[in-house]
Amino acid sequence: MKRVQTAITIGLLAGILITIFFTLNVFETLELKTLDHRFHKFAARLTPSEDIVIVTIDQNSIDYLKYKMGIVWKWPRDVYAYVIRYLKDSGAKAILLDFIFSDPDIDRAEFEAGETDELLGEAIKEAGNITNSIEFQKDVEKSKYAGSIDYSTVIPFAAEVSGIEHLNLKEYKDADPPILPILEHSRSLGSSNIIADTDGIVRKVSLFHKFKDRIYTHSSLALVQSISDEHILKINETHRLKLKNKTIRMNSKGETYINWYGPGGPENTFTYFPIANILRSYMAKRDGLKPDISPNEFKGKIVLIGSNTPLLFDLKPTPFSIKEAYPGVEIVATVVNNLLDGSTMSRAGKTGIIMLILLGSLMTALTVTYVKSVTRHVILTIILIVLFYGVAIWAFFQNLFLDIVPIEASIALSFVSMTVFNYLTEGKEKRWLRKAFSQYLSPTVIEEITNNPDKLKLGGVKTDVTILFSDIRGFTSISEKLEPEQITNILNEYLTPMSDIVFKYEGTLDKYIGDAIMAFFGAPIPIKDHPQKACNAALDMIESLNILKDNWHKANMPDFIQQMNIGIGVNSGDVVVGNMGSESRFDYTIIGDNVNLSSRLEGTNKFYGTNITLSENTYNRIKDEFICREIDFIRVVGKSIPIKIYELIKIRDGSEGDAILIDNITRFQEGLFLYRSRKWEDAMSIYEELRSNDPTDKVYSVFIDRCDMLKKSTVPVDWDGVFERREK
Repeated sequence: MKRVQTAITIGLLAGILITIFFTLNVFETLELKTLDHRFHKFAARLTPSEDIVIVTIDQNSIDYLKYKMGIVWKWPRDVYAYVIRYLKDSGAKAILLDFIFSDPDIDRAEFEAGETDELLGEAIKEAGNITNSIEFQKDVEKSKYAGSIDYSTVIPFAAEVSGIEHLNLKEYKDADPPILPILEHSRSLGSSNIIADTDGIVRKVSLFHKFKDRIYTHSSLALVQSISDEHILKINETHRLKLKNKTIRMNSKGETYINWYGPGGPENTFTYFPIANILRSYMAKRDGLKPDISPNEFKGKIVLIGSNTPLLFDLKPTPFSIKEAYPGVEIVATVVNNLLDGSTMSRAGKTGIIMLILLGSLMTALTVTYVKSVTRHVILTIILIVLFYGVAIWAFFQNLFLDIVPIEASIALSFVSMTVFNYLTEGKEKRWLRKAFSQYLSPTVIEEITNNPDKLKLGGVKTDVTILFSDIRGFTSISEKLEPEQITNILNEYLTPMSDIVFKYEGTLDKYIGDAIMAFFGAPIPIKDHPQKACNAALDMIESLNILKDNWHKANMPDFIQQMNIGIGVNSGDVVVGNMGSESRFDYTIIGDNVNLSSRLEGTNKFYGTNITLSENTYNRIKDEFICREIDFIRVVGKSIPIKIYELIKIRDGSEGDAILIDNITRFQEGLFLYRSRKWEDAMSIYEELRSNDPTDKVYSVFIDRCDMLKKSTVPVDWDGVFERREK
């Protein structure tokens, strides 16, 4: 009986401690990540409606209008008017504009200011089914117009809501609405505001916003309300919104969790149509020709018009961002779908979670007390963890977000507490349990080998890794100018921080080859984001070298030391990793073609004047997190198949500097297209323009010289744009 009382006491104490942490939101960030994981694993449980489609302003559309029609961004408003007319004539049920025309159009050669606004306003009036967007600001200073607008224009679009007093809404101070000619004929108006959690990820949306003592709905709800003819919205005491025959679940702030249908972007969840194709279809139909896109594609459909190009900054971080950047317009489309099929997700109340926390900790404590076998302790605890996780998954399939981290934490804490208690009070048996755990929970490779001696046998396994090669430029000539002791000191100063960087990003330092470093990421401990870690390591290496050079400058080292530079090659792919050598002597290393390619990539930096070169395989895995520039299409030594190579520039941070870099990269890509199209003069013009802005970028000069050479040469008819890399 005393053992049971002790178990209950320890179980309750563990549960109470976890409850305190839970109420203080200690687990919130981790909990949200588990929700993301649930969406990744089980998003296919829901099927998006085929009646919701997206018309997107994508990069191809921007390029098409610029190069084929002579219309540069920002487009005149008549472009949108023609698109709306085509959608209206095609029988679209409702149209939502997921951007805000908050300022008048500008004077143009063919239109005076305001004319295109009137054209768009007339198209909106004729359509009669347009939902426009408005953005609310919590601070006046953050508003684009800082309160200088007549907000009476938005009053007619305020919502009638019964039971709004049941929600605790914060009032917004200012707003950016559409201009009157575009707003006044809209069928409805909704907020474009998107909520991000503390980790920056979008997981929920606020359906109601308070502004100047009136209530406005989110654009998704405004759209659904407009097509359902629901004039008065009703909210009950439990924060449930009645919408026709559906119940929309919200929290006390009027927020609902988004129930994602899958990764965002074209060819994933919803059907996308590039806006340029719609514009071409309108003009074709106007001229009596067959349109690119059949009107049947939009008949009876709900159409959302937005952007999915990075240049317009409407890509949001969501639970699926690690796989694909998520267009803001698809977030709205997802919420519209949730509202229509009643699949919005709610979160379990804190009282229920606290009960489960206490239940889990008590069950664990009693299990450890009643079951004598240590092995069974572990197995039954794991079963409890799996059981509660299964409950959370079941709830997820019922569109209920059930917190699982504090429940599992209470089980773990109760188990550890009882285990420690038994160890201190029962001696040898508990010491044996501790030894068993030290074998199962070893955190390092050395302990893993110690606990598993078979790993010391020769052999390797095929593994996906990212390989990094770095090399000091011209180190042979540098070493000829120094004494052996000086060479050793310089190398030690250089290799120490570089090695630390590899370890910082969980890499494995394979070997030093003189002044060169070979490292790989993703083995022996598997790392899902090993390409990102390798790229972070490469960028840190360049930054670390700059710090070293500053120190050498302060120490009055020779100029050739202060000007030292390195090249880095990064490639991802399958290699054979394991212990290689003889029975008496072997190394843990990697072999394979991808290793050789990484070495070749490092060498290309000398030719192009770059620091970090990536393979296309690595680029495709990291392009959403880093800013890169395609450099060339080359055939490296020892390879028959050509590859694209990319320069790694920096981590994306959404700053103004990123936008400038992206503009330059886009311009450079235009030059590459012209170069590969054999338009040497046009390509040279772009490269010379770029070089004038940045004379230090050697890549421009490389292509200027190459274009100059090619235009004076006889280029084979079957030339494929591949540059042959002959030197190692």
